[in-house]
Amino acid sequence: MKRKEIIRPISDENIKTERHIRKPAVKQIFSRNFLFAHPVLIRGLALAPALVASIDARNSLVLTIMLLVLSLPGSLFASFVGDRLPKFLRVPIYVLLAAGAYIPAYLLLEKIPYTVFGNLGVFLPLLVVSSFVYNRAEKESLTLPWYLALLDTLCGALSFGIFSFILGSIREIFGAGHFFGIPVNVPSHSGLLLPFAGFILAGFLAALIQSLIRYLRQHKDQQQNTGGDEAL
Repeated sequence: MKRKEIIRPISDENIKTERHIRKPAVKQIFSRNFLFAHPVLIRGLALAPALVASIDARNSLVLTIMLLVLSLPGSLFASFVGDRLPKFLRVPIYVLLAAGAYIPAYLLLEKIPYTVFGNLGVFLPLLVVSSFVYNRAEKESLTLPWYLALLDTLCGALSFGIFSFILGSIREIFGAGHFFGIPVNVPSHSGLLLPFAGFILAGFLAALIQSLIRYLRQHKDQQQNTGGDEAL
């Protein structure tokens, strides 16, 4: 039996109709973003920043804040007026809105103590055109009311941030021997700071979340079967 998606897929042919019928519950938005459709581990969004640039906890926090700031304008725009424009106009507007939010966000983050931009390299400006920004606006927010679009974007960025923070913390502690600049007395190896280590660690985390999803689905199926047997 084919499983149904938690949130209905978006129909580009009839956006206005979808907007009226597609109102997922808050619980569904949380479960989708944090588990069943995790933006990085399941959908593969913003992979390069998450796997390559997340080499310490501070990098992860900066990436998460920037991703949220860059995604919100496009998501809200798509929710409010996106259905009135054709797709070939919507997509460049998402990029322009993200680019417009980048400069003030960068200047603000630059003033926060202990924030380091040097080792983020090109990955920070690349967030402007990341798949995450596009996906939140065009694939999710376009047919959601503004408040659900806002919640979905917040949950997606937070889900990305938790993954990035876990990955960055592991690499910082066991690769550089410190955490937020504080020395940690554990065995460390600088190889964990290389890009390939991010892909390996992400593979283990992806396997873990897939195992959790499989367990939850089997548990749900068992409950449904038990309920059906009791009814008989």
